[in-house]
Amino acid sequence: MWHEARRSEKKVHDMMDAARKRAQRRAIFLAKRRGDPIQSIQAVGSRYKIFRDDGLYQATEDQQGL
Repeated sequence: MWHEARRSEKKVHDMMDAARKRAQRRAIFLAKRRGDPIQSIQAVGSRYKIFRDDGLYQATEDQQGL
């Protein structure tokens, strides 16, 4: 009975050690992968003009000013 308890306790400790080592390896991997956040910025889309004046916006949309 004592041998069986010792065997299961050893198995639990081995599993805990494996989980700790796996967490450390994962933290190192994610730190390397993360890198500089400025390098990962991507701008996707199309260009368009920003109108600060509402009247100017309405004129260009309605094409009355042309």
